[in-house]
Amino acid sequence: MNERLLLRLPHRQIVFTFPKVLRVFFRHDHGIVGDVSRLVYRMMQGVYSAAAGRRIQGAAVIAYASAGDFVR
Repeated sequence: MNERLLLRLPHRQIVFTFPKVLRVFFRHDHGIVGDVSRLVYRMMQGVYSAAAGRRIQGAAVIAYASAGDFVR
């Protein structure tokens, strides 16, 4: 599966978390999730471009998981 679906390039999983006090805003305004996702993607693209010394065109799959809010 790996050889047929994914390019032979490095892949990364990066997890961003937000303090509990800010999570209430995500719960009530879903538009914020998209805005923050775009900001995170642009930030990561900038980091990788700076590290490479040239502009890097990447891709991302971003998912918002709220299940952790109920784990105690």
